[in-house]
Amino acid sequence: PVLFSMAEWATWNEVFAIQIDGPPEVGKPLRITSHWEDGTTSVSNEKIVTVEYPSRMCWEYQDLPQWLLGTDRCISLAEAQDFDGKPITHLANYEVFDGPVSTFVKWYKGYLIEDGFRKFNRALKTKISGKPRPAWVDIGGAVA
Repeated sequence: PVLFSMAEWATWNEVFAIQIDGPPEVGKPLRITSHWEDGTTSVSNEKIVTVEYPSRMCWEYQDLPQWLLGTDRCISLAEAQDFDGKPITHLANYEVFDGPVSTFVKWYKGYLIEDGFRKFNRALKTKISGKPRPAWVDIGGAVA
């Protein structure tokens, strides 16, 4: 599944490039290079904390102590039906910041992160469905 082929993400989205050795596993480190709308690039070291193959994965920021800047970042996919009984996929993609540095991050980069999530979500939807703007329910892109 596309979600778990993290090293290939940069081939189908313009925002997040992932460096990871092998498939995602709990405890495995990864490095995310983020290309933001304002032209800046950031690199973060993360650690995978949840793997529920093939539908859910979560990771945490590792560059600062969790008490200074903690994150809860998850992506999940769930098959469902719309009101007419047609199959759809729910996509939830979120990052929650915590700790004293989180206020600064949300103020300084929050709008860029939200924009990046929206772009990534659109690209993920297109990659999975093979069509732009398929019948999806998008619960993602939130930064709290």
